[in-house]
Amino acid sequence: MSEQPNRPNSDMRFMLASMAFMVVIIALLAGLWLAMRARAIRAESQLAQLKALTGGWKQDATTLDKLLKAKPIMAPALDREALATETVRLNGQAVTAYKVSVAEGLHVGLAPGDVLLVEALTHSTTTAPASAPTP
Repeated sequence: MSEQPNRPNSDMRFMLASMAFMVVIIALLAGLWLAMRARAIRAESQLAQLKALTGGWKQDATTLDKLLKAKPIMAPALDREALATETVRLNGQAVTAYKVSVAEGLHVGLAPGDVLLVEALTHSTTTAPASAPTP
């Protein structure tokens, strides 16, 4: 009974192993925290750059929306002064007709032989809403 188990040595090894394991865990957590911190900083800087870029885009998009909602300004597809003319009879009246080449006609959506009539511009002369009673 004089032989005692080697307890203090075994306890010391367990304590050293536990401490080493704790140091490894702390080091891994610190490394993970540093990596995540670096990612967050990178993401914030990229977001700031993106906001700076899209700030101009938002203004451009607002301007584009306004332009699209406004009445479109269309340039004439054909130069009227440069077109050849021919006098034709339409409903018994002599009318000046403009002749276009096949390419120009196709460009504006016409086929060879098509006839296009442009109606006269009519102005509305309404002075009061239709629902308003007249005295």
